[in-house]
Amino acid sequence: MAIILIPENPLERNVLAAIRTLGRKGHEIHVAYPVDNIKLKNRYLNTAVKSRYINRLDYIPHPLSSTKAFLDEIFNMIRQRKYDVLMPFTSKTFPVVSLHSKELSRYTNLICCDYATYSKANDKEKITSIAAKLGLPVPNSICPNSVEELSAQIGRLKLPVVIKARINSGMQKGLRYAKKVDEAIEAYKEMSGQQSIEGVREFFRPLIQEYIPGKIYDALYYYHKGNLVASLTQYREITNPLSGGPGVQNVTVKDRKLHDYGKTLLDGLRWHGPAQVEVKLDPRDNQFKLLEVNPKFWGTLDLSIKCGVNFPEIAVDLVLNGSITHGMNKEIEPGLRYRWLVSFIKSHRTAGVPRRKIIGSLINRVQYNDLDFNDPLPTFYNIALAVRNLLKKEDEIRSDI
Repeated sequence: MAIILIPENPLERNVLAAIRTLGRKGHEIHVAYPVDNIKLKNRYLNTAVKSRYINRLDYIPHPLSSTKAFLDEIFNMIRQRKYDVLMPFTSKTFPVVSLHSKELSRYTNLICCDYATYSKANDKEKITSIAAKLGLPVPNSICPNSVEELSAQIGRLKLPVVIKARINSGMQKGLRYAKKVDEAIEAYKEMSGQQSIEGVREFFRPLIQEYIPGKIYDALYYYHKGNLVASLTQYREITNPLSGGPGVQNVTVKDRKLHDYGKTLLDGLRWHGPAQVEVKLDPRDNQFKLLEVNPKFWGTLDLSIKCGVNFPEIAVDLVLNGSITHGMNKEIEPGLRYRWLVSFIKSHRTAGVPRRKIIGSLINRVQYNDLDFNDPLPTFYNIALAVRNLLKKEDEIRSDI
């Protein structure tokens, strides 16, 4: 048994999935929840709905508010309590832990790669360039330093284009579409003007790429010191928003070409740890083309776990023992579906889909979902959120977690 520190919101879907699977394996799970001036009622709420597998829940400063305060608290915790593993999950904590991995590793084992490698994968401009040099198909791209450079270079791209923050942003702040040159210029100005945190969230000098039609596919991996240990490939059948984004209903696929695309890229980086390679299958030439690399545990992690590729357990085994001590199903059946209930409802409500049609879609059963009645508190909370979002007016749909 290991004592594992997870510095994350315990209700994030990938974090909760890991807490459950590692807790069931007998590990002791401590959560350090990064918060920014959290209201007292929300503290009580998160305590009231926390997973049964959390042995300890603390609140620490949020890294986006104060990286120093976040790190100081993490260092205090790992010095005082002798944790076996420090396990970050999100784009808010992973880069901070990776950047300070040398110092942190003096006190505990880390599940992340060194920052020099991480920063290559996490920067959309850098990883697109690396993929192209490896002979992998990528969208035509430019990364101008100014509006003047953008005006001079945008003629190289076919419209429409996508304007992306280079480093960690999310769709709301870091992604724009433009069908005309003047729209691209305005989007570039707007995005560049947002506040950046170096290495964590960077909006200046955004990447501009030709828009690639088609559906989004994910190649998912765990590497140990440059060697591939486990993998799974999936297709985002339904996303939020419905036009494209994070998966809310994903399906396993068996596609060697997709698997090899991501493997070639991560082999070239001599990767270590978890990574998700996001691509689109371009229907114009039937080629996978890179969207980005998510150099951490991905949001749809629970599908992998349920299908038999238990990436969190693999990570803990390798960091503690240097090998996998449990059996693993390497042949994953294609066509296995997983639905995230609250996100599924939100994606359809924000798109204006009638409630009756959403309910009809929910009646269509899938093999897996995120309702775990052996862990009742977060499960009933998710059911309550699902009902609430189903009953809300369209303009009231918003994030509850």
